Amino acid sequence: MELGDFVKIHEPQKNSLGIGKLISADEDGSCVVAFFDKPNNPPIRVDTNIDCIEEVDLIRGTTVYYEDVVKKQWHSGKVLKSEHGSSEIKFDNSTLETNFFSSSDLQVRCGKRLEHPAEFLAEKLYSSRYLRDRRLNFIDKYEAAKHSIGGLTGYFSSLIELEKHQHRVIKTISDDAMQRYLLADEVGLGKTIEAGALIRQYALDFPSYHKVLVLVPDHLVLQWTQELRDKFKLQRFLKNSIRVIGFSDIDKVQIQLEDVGMVVIDEAHNLNSEKTPELYGLVKDKTKTINRLLLLSATPVLHNEKLFHEMLQVLDPSLYRPDEFEKFRAQVKNEKALNEVIQNLTPESFLFINDTMDQLCQMFPKDEQIKEYSETLFDLSISGKETTDPIIADLLQETRSYVQDGYKLDNRILRNRRENVIGLTTERSSFSFIDVRDSNIENFVDEFGIFFNETRYLDLSD
Repeated sequence: MELGDFVKIHEPQKNSLGIGKLISADEDGSCVVAFFDKPNNPPIRVDTNIDCIEEVDLIRGTTVYYEDVVKKQWHSGKVLKSEHGSSEIKFDNSTLETNFFSSSDLQVRCGKRLEHPAEFLAEKLYSSRYLRDRRLNFIDKYEAAKHSIGGLTGYFSSLIELEKHQHRVIKTISDDAMQRYLLADEVGLGKTIEAGALIRQYALDFPSYHKVLVLVPDHLVLQWTQELRDKFKLQRFLKNSIRVIGFSDIDKVQIQLEDVGMVVIDEAHNLNSEKTPELYGLVKDKTKTINRLLLLSATPVLHNEKLFHEMLQVLDPSLYRPDEFEKFRAQVKNEKALNEVIQNLTPESFLFINDTMDQLCQMFPKDEQIKEYSETLFDLSISGKETTDPIIADLLQETRSYVQDGYKLDNRILRNRRENVIGLTTERSSFSFIDVRDSNIENFVDEFGIFFNETRYLDLSD
């Protein structure tokens, strides 16, 4: 160990300053270590004993500072490699050529908190380009990816790849303060993936106090557990704050529903007053006030009105009442025509407003509010006002909102149909059989299948 070498102090009260330089040593073993704080300032001097210090080599990437005493100019750079008391330095912004420098000519900033960076900025000692470009490249890509998914870090940090229709569903629900929805995509369009991403998002948003119940038919408990563990990396929460429970285990369901923050029910059409009356009543009662309730079902509403009505009673009990089933059936019957009517409640279609309102009055003859809207809009239609008049636009929007909120079925239903999802499955004209007679090929295919199944969900975070 020589004067000018980089050292660390091992005394408990003096080791917080990190790397310093040995600047003096006496025969009795006493020595002085100087710690660099900022340019043009005297170093921090610490008295210690030679037995309490240890020589250190600067590791690759360590930030160092070099003063050109002739030009009175400071330079910053990064260590590329160190050997025998000297280090190869690549300087930031290429202010000097990459070269080897003696430890005595270099400084490493100590561990003292930097309160004011003005001295470094004044000497143009900016961040190292060696890492700066890499950091900026990473940040740019991270922010671009984060922006592309609308800040949905739950999806971003899962081992899944969303289709466009799934991303729309997740974004719609995530942006809503009241996340109570029926996910009604057709079979095979990924309702489980949508729900899993939302569960992970909730767990990430509230890591310390989330509580989730995933309620599924008994035969799906294992499958859901594996999906949440392997695809959404939620293994540390499973069986603690996130529980997957079968329909038949009512006692566990009742316990988990206490203070629950999110409930997900798969195959929700099987949860009804006929098949599972006790469980249906329990869930309906306990989930009235929670903000996160997802029902998953691919059962079409047509010809299944009673099942749908009971599902919607769980989803929105204030809007769908048990004694209003006939009203609901009429809604189902009028759904297609109602969509066309709602599309005509715009200033562009105001010329035909009387016909549009007549249709609404025929659909809902007992609704006094619709009759009132109809009379007011009729008066405006003969008043001579321009269709661009704000009074007309505001009343049309008010009427449209009233009808949508009160009569439109899919207010809280998100449904994607396979025929409307573009690019989900590539076109295939046909398939053909290949006669494989080589046993080695057969064995390879079998082994590859086993390997693929075992590695497809490897934890990439390790």
